[in-house]
Amino acid sequence: MPTHRISLSIVSTQKNATQQNKTNKNTAYRNHPGHYEVILIEYNPSKTSYEVLVNYAYRNMDPFDETGQFCDKGSSYYPAIFYETEAEREVAEDVLTAIIEQYDWDIEDIAAPILPRPVFWTAETYHQDYYIKNPSNYGYYKNACRRPQRLEELWGTDEYKCYHEEEHTCFIIDNNIGIGVGMDEIDDGNTTSTTTATVSDGNGGSGGGGADVPQVVNADGELVVPESNIKNAGAETAGLLPRWAIIVISIVGVLIICVIAKFCMDREIISGSE
Repeated sequence: MPTHRISLSIVSTQKNATQQNKTNKNTAYRNHPGHYEVILIEYNPSKTSYEVLVNYAYRNMDPFDETGQFCDKGSSYYPAIFYETEAEREVAEDVLTAIIEQYDWDIEDIAAPILPRPVFWTAETYHQDYYIKNPSNYGYYKNACRRPQRLEELWGTDEYKCYHEEEHTCFIIDNNIGIGVGMDEIDDGNTTSTTTATVSDGNGGSGGGGADVPQVVNADGELVVPESNIKNAGAETAGLLPRWAIIVISIVGVLIICVIAKFCMDREIISGSE
């Protein structure tokens, strides 16, 4: 699986390259007009492919939201797919075409453009691996913004689970060809190519005699076993409140206790003087 780095690209909201903040590579959070807030993905082409990553990118966004994404609104949060070469552009367009056909959507309603990759500025250190360093805070915002719910509404329960769980539950076994294909890739008994598969021995089991093993197609067109959670992130948790709210409540609580204690002490002093 690829490594992930949250970055800022110097692409203007008018889809044109811009030179602003060229000397400031760490543009402040929530203060980057003319920039997309994005994820720069560096990957090993022997482990996966640009096509697989684009499929994952789409299924982690709301492609219809032209105002931002989930709770985050504004030009910095517009959805988009970036490509570096013409070959990648063609792949991204093919993936979008397949999605449009699969879901019977109108391409005119898609608010996520496919854009040439510009320069990327790396965001501040505290943004990197935020979900690992602040799991409770991350989980709170993710659920409070209804990100999982919205993605499941858009893509369907099976598709959501397939692209968010390591079990890849939306893939089944086709015993006629010996590899699994996505459920959405089957139409009247005919199968089409897919970027994900499950190796089978033709009897509902894997070639090695064990359970079915999900696989992805790498950049060389080879089926490989995906590596998930290489950073060993813990189970996702959702805090009842964001960290800043907990800090504020704690401070207010301490102040209230101090006020009450002071009031009680004053009462005792008054009572003693009487």
